[in-house]
Amino acid sequence: MFRMFFQLDEARLAAVRWPARAGRLVLLSVLLLCGQMGCGKHDDQAAQAPTPSPQASAAAAPAADDDNTPDPDAGKEIFTITCATCHGLNGQGSPHRGAVLNTSEFVARHTDAELVKFIRHGRAANDPDNRSGIAMPPGGSVTDPLPEARIADVVAYLRVLQIKAKLAEAKKHPAALAATTAPAQTAK
Repeated sequence: MFRMFFQLDEARLAAVRWPARAGRLVLLSVLLLCGQMGCGKHDDQAAQAPTPSPQASAAAAPAADDDNTPDPDAGKEIFTITCATCHGLNGQGSPHRGAVLNTSEFVARHTDAELVKFIRHGRAANDPDNRSGIAMPPGGSVTDPLPEARIADVVAYLRVLQIKAKLAEAKKHPAALAATTAPAQTAK
């Protein structure tokens, strides 16, 4: 529905690719720091953790902008325009319109390639697994389906949404996270 007002073109999406790579590096750094610090045990120290400078991020980012690496930042833009009407801006779902995606077991248990294929084909309203009764159009749109590379960007953004949801849950229940990630101790 919003696609007629916002035209997605390759030049616009290419403009966000370089910053997206730098953003992924920063996200990876934050996740690694979180893992080393115990996710929530030292919230005051986590807020003071150093982040890589833009120059360091740029140096670590791949030089080629024409690769086929899925881009979660471009995926966020596409998701906002194409998917959020039914699935919510943060993938939280919308009753009787679209499934929850940020905590979805369906999203979590499928590979990126499987999710791309699923989105490319869509889901019929009468599909037994369709809980809303509303069809998901192939490629996200009846009139202008997304190309496979853009669907891959959306899937990369779905992975980010799932990570954010897990981190938010870990902040609410840090002991539960520690119990599931702590190495098993052997009995003596």
